[in-house]
Amino acid sequence: KDTIMMGNVYNAQGNAFDKSKNYDSALHYLNKAYNIFMKQDDPYYKMNILSNLGLTYKHIGKTAEAIQYFEEVKNVVVLDNMPLDYKAQIYNNIAATYSQAKNFSKAKNAFDSSIQFAKQANLSNVLMENYRNVSDMYGAMKDFKQEAHYLRSYYHLKDSLFSLDSKNKLTQLEADYQLERKNSELVKKNAEVE
Repeated sequence: KDTIMMGNVYNAQGNAFDKSKNYDSALHYLNKAYNIFMKQDDPYYKMNILSNLGLTYKHIGKTAEAIQYFEEVKNVVVLDNMPLDYKAQIYNNIAATYSQAKNFSKAKNAFDSSIQFAKQANLSNVLMENYRNVSDMYGAMKDFKQEAHYLRSYYHLKDSLFSLDSKNKLTQLEADYQLERKNSELVKKNAEVE
């Protein structure tokens, strides 16, 4: 009797079928979730289901339908003054779909917006995805200089994130080691006192 929970179940099933490339079943369950979520006042549910439907249509090559859903999401994002991470992601989806449809001028404009929002919100993962997608777009346009530029940006950011992650892991290991050493000294002193 919990319609939101049922919508989430349908949405999850749709996403699972999309990942396994069973697009008919994906659309079946995503549309069931759509019928539930579009009746809700919560813009996050609406954005989520519209994005998932758009991505599934993009995956099956129906770019016009995908763009239609992504534009609806964009309207929700703009009207409800959503956080920058939502804006960065939806513009990336729009751009990648326009690029797939070979409408490169609209794709470039949407990529520029997504990159701007990603930089403002300091979203490295979205920025990295943008760089990879823009590189693919320029490859399809046979502009190999720009393709190489964005590919370098992608790998530079990826390497810096990997280095930062490695440094954080080493710092954590050092901290754990020092803590364990202190704990063993404390146990030793307590044993001596006893």
